[in-house]
Amino acid sequence: MKEQVSRHNLFHAVGMVDEDGDGLPDWWEEKYGLDPADASDAALDPDGDGLPNLAEFRAGTNPHSPDTDCDGMPDSWETANGTIPFLADGLEDPDGDGLINIEEFRAGTNPIIADTDGDGASDYAELRNTRGNPLVADIYWTPVAAGSTVAGASFAASTGTWRTDAEGVAYAAERAGSLTWNLALPEGGADALAVRVGQHNFYAKTDSFDLSLFVDGLFISRQVVSAPYGTSEDAYFFLPEIPAGGHEFRLVWHNWEVNAFLAVYDLRFVNFGGPDANGDGVADWKEHRADEATDVADLPLESLVSPLCVEGRDLWRDVLEVEVVYPETNATFAAVKTIGDGFYSDIPLSEDGIATISLRDRSLSESFNVAWKPFDVFAEDYTTNALVIRTGDALKIAPYESAESEVSISVADGTNGWMSVTNWTESVAMPYVFEVEGIYLVSVAHEGLVFDDTAYALVEVVRSRFPKRNPAILMDADETLACPELSPRNLIEHDSELQLSAEVSGEGVKLSLLTHADRDLGLVSRLDEGGAISDAVQVTPVWADNGTYYRVAETYPDGSQLVEVSLLLGAVPEGTTVNLEIFVSGVTFEDGTRTKTLTAADFDENGRHVISFIKARGVTTSVCHRTYIYQDGKLIYTNKEN
Repeated sequence: MKEQVSRHNLFHAVGMVDEDGDGLPDWWEEKYGLDPADASDAALDPDGDGLPNLAEFRAGTNPHSPDTDCDGMPDSWETANGTIPFLADGLEDPDGDGLINIEEFRAGTNPIIADTDGDGASDYAELRNTRGNPLVADIYWTPVAAGSTVAGASFAASTGTWRTDAEGVAYAAERAGSLTWNLALPEGGADALAVRVGQHNFYAKTDSFDLSLFVDGLFISRQVVSAPYGTSEDAYFFLPEIPAGGHEFRLVWHNWEVNAFLAVYDLRFVNFGGPDANGDGVADWKEHRADEATDVADLPLESLVSPLCVEGRDLWRDVLEVEVVYPETNATFAAVKTIGDGFYSDIPLSEDGIATISLRDRSLSESFNVAWKPFDVFAEDYTTNALVIRTGDALKIAPYESAESEVSISVADGTNGWMSVTNWTESVAMPYVFEVEGIYLVSVAHEGLVFDDTAYALVEVVRSRFPKRNPAILMDADETLACPELSPRNLIEHDSELQLSAEVSGEGVKLSLLTHADRDLGLVSRLDEGGAISDAVQVTPVWADNGTYYRVAETYPDGSQLVEVSLLLGAVPEGTTVNLEIFVSGVTFEDGTRTKTLTAADFDENGRHVISFIKARGVTTSVCHRTYIYQDGKLIYTNKEN
């Protein structure tokens, strides 16, 4: 979906009034608050986007907005790179390389050239697959075989319906599914697995195949390959560091287009060379891949807050382990998905010593020592600007100079006053967990022989939660997500393939979401720029399907027929239900009813469920039915006309 912003100067009319002769029509200068009698303002840049007013006029953009169409890409970048600055086209992909415009902007690649650096690997392949540098020609895109070729038909397991032919080709007989092969990685390893695929149906409307690879259950990558009928194309899946020998390789085909049938011809391991600028014997693309594989945000030696929010990104996030060694015990914590390859984990700190935090995956092994710093209200300056923390965070509140002190915690009562929450006496730092959102006043008082000492600190406790772990939205449709517990003061970050806007009201935050991508997309709520993450979820796009792949499975002696229809949602997140209602006569479900409810448990790993109908003898209609897709009671899709 594209949203066009008004552009009033598509044509520069002959004879248009320009009093000062600066190239800007008087009407345009008046519209944007410029001086029609001052020629010098044509060279000014009031919005600081790098485009002077004359260039803004010629481009049809707003001289007071650095991003006229609010699509996340500055006007200056759009005009320089061939996208449209007055049309919200951040989700478009004009060069067809698989990267949308907003991703090209963030990566610094050219949105109208599929291979910016001209090394043979598309920008998408380098950013999402090889993890090389898309701005530098760092790979020789000529694969060298590493081992023998394996026929597609030699698969060991499958989901969906597949057939094979005498030439060793495996091809789909319906519109989605997966194939699993048991393959031996050669000694010395391999850079990638090449899977040669093509379109098996001459009449297919599409020649693109959306494919994912898993090795021993670990997600490797996902890519789209174009291979029209009569041709074949390799999909290259670049591999992590895995030992030589036998492994399970599973290829998943994501598709809901009818009459498209994937053919898998063969598979082979391959290696790729490349320039070696520093002469260390390692190709430049491999060094860049190693540098990009993992990144952990700098951790402090001390933290006022526990748990500590540890975050970063990791290519092999699915096998990332976060281990913590405490003075008295050890513990392992989950890595929560954020955006792209990102993750975060909340790590409780030790009250009495150092916590050693270790992160390990297939290639990473890093450790950090972090101590829980006492919150000394006499030393910290939070009397005017509050310390902002999350609900569930704790502070280890320190006494005055290790002497017996009275600690009091109060919460703002909404009437410019304070309501006491708790108090205690301590001579060593004691932790306190802030469970409820609000503005708190922490005071520490010490009664001395001569003088009494008292200090205060303000603490703002923020609760910000998305409504569910995997909210479902309909792909290619504008969807809303009500988030009554999402704090409007927090920053919302999101995957670049998810178009988002937020509206705040008395009922909380309402998010408007749109995506054309068929994969989980991250949403993050965090405290301020660079602050701790409050919550992170994965938005799951669902296909709008009413069921296809109609076939007569059996004809009974009385002339009635058992008819099977394949319902394919692609993804079926938790809380999904599908209600089906037959509205033609002479047709029932196999159990004799005319309504049926499906839950997530009824669908296979590809989001597929086969519906069985009984069609009476002589019925000439199809098995027409209405479909309603819900998540937790919210309607996601229906084919019922209003």
